[in-house]
Amino acid sequence: MWLMSRDTNYNDTVMIAEAVENNFTTKSTDHNKGKGLDNLISQASKANILSGKAMLYKRGTILTAYDLDFDFRGTLIYFDIDLNALEDDEMLEEFSF
Repeated sequence: MWLMSRDTNYNDTVMIAEAVENNFTTKSTDHNKGKGLDNLISQASKANILSGKAMLYKRGTILTAYDLDFDFRGTLIYFDIDLNALEDDEMLEEFSF
């Protein structure tokens, strides 16, 4: 199921939980399909994502998505990632544009 389709069978809570599943994609460009939120959230010790009428909450390995009683217009993403815990080969020494 494509997240942005807004299928009437899916509410915001279901869609926000689906968005962080491994290899989930919104069908963007071929070189980065399914490489987004799951990669970030798997590295985070804490995470919050608010979007529409849903919130995703992660602490440690516990991941919970639930309904909100208000409509958050937009999306707010918070991640707490300990960069010291990442492997050295994942770190970029410098950027070039």
